[in-house]
Amino acid sequence: MLLVTGACASAPAAARDASPAAGAAIRSYAYTTSSPRIRVTRFNLPRGVVGGYPTEFNTMAEGSDGAIWFAYVRELGHKVTSGIGRAAPSGKITLFPLKWADWEAGAVAAGPDGALWFTMASVGGALRSAVGRITTSGRMSMFPLPPPADLAVQCNRGPEGGGCATSFYYEPRGIVSGPDGNLWATGGLDSIWRITPAGDVTTFHTLGQSSWPSAIAAGSEGNVWVVETTNNPFVLPQEVVARVTPTGTVTESSQLAPQTAGQRLSAGIVPTPSGTLWLGGENFLEKVTATGQATKYSLPVAVSNGVVGPDGNPWFATSKGVLTVARSGHITELGFPGQRYNRVSGIATEPGKALWLLELSARSIVRISIG
Repeated sequence: MLLVTGACASAPAAARDASPAAGAAIRSYAYTTSSPRIRVTRFNLPRGVVGGYPTEFNTMAEGSDGAIWFAYVRELGHKVTSGIGRAAPSGKITLFPLKWADWEAGAVAAGPDGALWFTMASVGGALRSAVGRITTSGRMSMFPLPPPADLAVQCNRGPEGGGCATSFYYEPRGIVSGPDGNLWATGGLDSIWRITPAGDVTTFHTLGQSSWPSAIAAGSEGNVWVVETTNNPFVLPQEVVARVTPTGTVTESSQLAPQTAGQRLSAGIVPTPSGTLWLGGENFLEKVTATGQATKYSLPVAVSNGVVGPDGNPWFATSKGVLTVARSGHITELGFPGQRYNRVSGIATEPGKALWLLELSARSIVRISIG
């Protein structure tokens, strides 16, 4: 189904200041709804598609076939289904519903085997997690993830007060293709999973007790980087960045600035070739240098998952569109004309050409060409 598109290009809008955290300095910050170097094309999603879950982690990736693949939830009347969608460069969108009932697809990553891999959470009451695999022709398979050994103990200690009323402690969060040729996923209580292309799963544990790994990304130096919360995320969350080697050795390399009670945790992490890490969370960006120095910047938008864009700079999905950090330190936030609220749950790079976004509020996929 080839869908309607639109494009816009005009002079940048007026700039506005961000509020830097104590001890930090943002070089400059601007908001615009258009730019001479950016062309926006929007493709409408099929009726009832409302995006993937969990929305704060990246639900989109470019496949080996050159198409953009994304997780979705579709609501048609009382029927709710989930699956993986494919957006061709032309804008034609094809949906592949999950083969299994009572499951939802979440984060998506391109695998080393040419297939797409995605996290899965059960929604039928049972406490189950898995990763799924879909080939570019649409063939699906599922691989269960083992629960943490002390899951029951931690559920009784948790905020639900004697049992896991939700799957928070076990639900997978992020997934990435690692430099070692395997898939790596985070989720629930102190678990980091390594999944081979054949579907063999190995569990590694974080260093802190009652730790919740979340955002995950592959570094150019051969390791995987993970953001983990080392305290109760419902009370006084404290985050650290952990480095995971291909053999599963976990090293906590940098403690991040404290969060406030109830604040959404970091959902995006983007390693750069210089060794600097950029993290996105609720109303902030955080920069972690190769030496471990962390600097937090307060922003007027909620920031989530991110990627290295076609221009080589970090790009992040936000509650109003996207933002990017230039090498000069300039931060530009791009909103979309005519849209009051633009929750973006997925972001992917078309190498050398464009960014693709899964935009929930407008129920559309957006292609942003840069140059």
